[in-house]
Amino acid sequence: LAGGEWGLVAQMCAQAVQKYGLTEGERLVLVATSPLTSQGVYGLVSNLGSLLARMVLQPLEEVTFARFSRLPPAPAAPAAPAAPETP
Repeated sequence: LAGGEWGLVAQMCAQAVQKYGLTEGERLVLVATSPLTSQGVYGLVSNLGSLLARMVLQPLEEVTFARFSRLPPAPAAPAAPAAPETP
């Protein structure tokens, strides 16, 4: 890799670590600080809560998808006129 590409690789790795920390951070903190029973209760409540949200919001998502898929496409922007050629 060239010199400038290493900077991009480092930036992408840093973003991946940040994303992992933000998405799995609560689980990591829970594992480090709570007993197994608390972790189990937390996991159960978390999964049931997300299941409930999916069951409530899925019909809304399906209705909006059906509605917006029937809308006509937006008209294309007119093309800019070509500049006249000079000999």
